Amino acid sequence: MKKTIFLYFIFLMLSSCGIDSESVDLLYNESTLELMYPESGSEVLQGSPISIDQSELLLKWNDESEAMDYQLHLIKMPTSETSIFKSNSKEISVILENGTRYKWFVSIPDSRNYSKVWSFNYIGTGSDPLAPFPAIAVSPISGASISSTSSTVNLKWNAEDPDNDIVGYDLYFGEESNPPLLLSDLEENSVNGIPVEVGKQYNWKIVTRDSNGNESTSDIFNFTVG
Repeated sequence: MKKTIFLYFIFLMLSSCGIDSESVDLLYNESTLELMYPESGSEVLQGSPISIDQSELLLKWNDESEAMDYQLHLIKMPTSETSIFKSNSKEISVILENGTRYKWFVSIPDSRNYSKVWSFNYIGTGSDPLAPFPAIAVSPISGASISSTSSTVNLKWNAEDPDNDIVGYDLYFGEESNPPLLLSDLEENSVNGIPVEVGKQYNWKIVTRDSNGNESTSDIFNFTVG
């Protein structure tokens, strides 16, 4: 289990540093495991309702080695809270929180055989209005280094809401590890011309709000100048 968790954090590190997907794929070239459902990047409405806030969903994968035991690693975003489920077949039902983004991968215990890491937005089957999904940095990507000749930076992010009723954003930005509020009630998902200095690292995050008063907070993104 320690090996698979370690390899997952390698994936996160490579992704945050802006390594291209072709390079990341090299990590998995010996794996016999292939994730099937839910597909990466998908929005999932299916499932069996458990409560207003939770639903049960069947996750599936394929394995050429036909192992007898598997471990499903489920990561709740943006907190990175991880749960591990054991299965003796190539599928397992898990209880998910409606309106939540998840990452997941599968491993075979006591081996280096593990799948790619996929993510999905779980909308679920609840009837109440759902909060927006946490925003994702588009530019610069988290961990990037922008040109040392830059005196300003343009920030752009992507946010989605199951109910399609996003009404605004708050931008937190600064050198602090938990950046202060810079701009509030933004209507667009981008801000241009923010002053920066060479040799410094900047952190930023986005709070997304919808028309029902629900809100979500993104991960803290970062970039350096030069």
